[in-house]
Amino acid sequence: MSSVLLHGFGGLLIVTIVGCRMTSTSPLVSSGDPSSAAAAPTASHSKGPTWTCPPQGQQIIPQVEASVPSGQVVEAVVTSVGAMICGEQVIGDALVDPTEPLLAAAGDRIRLTLADGWQVVRVEVTDRPFHGGAANVTPPIEPTGPSSWVEIPSPARPGDSLLSFSLFAVTEVGASRLDVAASLWIQQR
Repeated sequence: MSSVLLHGFGGLLIVTIVGCRMTSTSPLVSSGDPSSAAAAPTASHSKGPTWTCPPQGQQIIPQVEASVPSGQVVEAVVTSVGAMICGEQVIGDALVDPTEPLLAAAGDRIRLTLADGWQVVRVEVTDRPFHGGAANVTPPIEPTGPSSWVEIPSPARPGDSLLSFSLFAVTEVGASRLDVAASLWIQQR
């Protein structure tokens, strides 16, 4: 095992990892257009990815993209990772707040998307006012079939909210599993 600093999560995330690399003929599911994810291949409609484990010290933790019907896409800020990637344990925590807001209207569905090859099993969501206050808890959400994305409700409260979620996923070929906690800054528009 090795320690690696990962950039691009809105800060640094220190993780202890050895992971795996995915190659696929399919593009990343989210292209910035939320409607494009609906047409993306799923496990039952594509050849699926081929997983290979790289040499120690190389790692790919899938990013979680969040999008709304208006087309805006932001990267969720990962605060915790727990995974088994190609037989190796991946763990890490970071104390980071989102710095880029996702503009959502009341009633919008927020689509959380992983790279092709990952299947969302379940997501658990809470939201609270961005600067403190009591939290709302949403019942766990499970996709109706194999999918690299799942939709969650936008917070109903007016103003800025901090939406936190735990997303559980597996790879199509069963080589890896992922438990990632992340957050989004939601601004009602």
